[in-house]
Amino acid sequence: MNFTDPSTLNSPGTLTVSEELHFLEEGPAPYTGPGYDTRGIEGWMIGLNLTNGSGPPLPLAGSDCETWVPTLGDCAANDSGWYAVLLGPDGEWDGTYGATATGSGWSDPVLPIVNNETLVVVAPSSRAVAGDVLGISSITEALPLVGSTVLP
Repeated sequence: MNFTDPSTLNSPGTLTVSEELHFLEEGPAPYTGPGYDTRGIEGWMIGLNLTNGSGPPLPLAGSDCETWVPTLGDCAANDSGWYAVLLGPDGEWDGTYGATATGSGWSDPVLPIVNNETLVVVAPSSRAVAGDVLGISSITEALPLVGSTVLP
């Protein structure tokens, strides 16, 4: 997974860091070159984590906005940690990743995740996330997906 076009926005009490995501697929041998494709990736297939320079995970929190809101600014940060929002290519709210009653996960486990969507980390503005690493990993062996990006 590759990330592009990072941006940071501070608003009262909330810091958001946005990264556009792309899946890079390598075909079976003989290698035919890289290409961007999705092949039916859904939320239940991938997990997210946020680590600081020394490596321990930062606390994952839930979002008070687990369903669509008109703008990302309509959903404040959770003071106890971070969560992520997946925005569609046109900026529409698709779903959230955060703490749930059963652990960590997506607000909709069958949420389709495709190229050119934006993954937004939402954290309290008191938390400096510059230099933290956002990692994505597979939850299923059927999808050998890995990727990470250093937040600006």
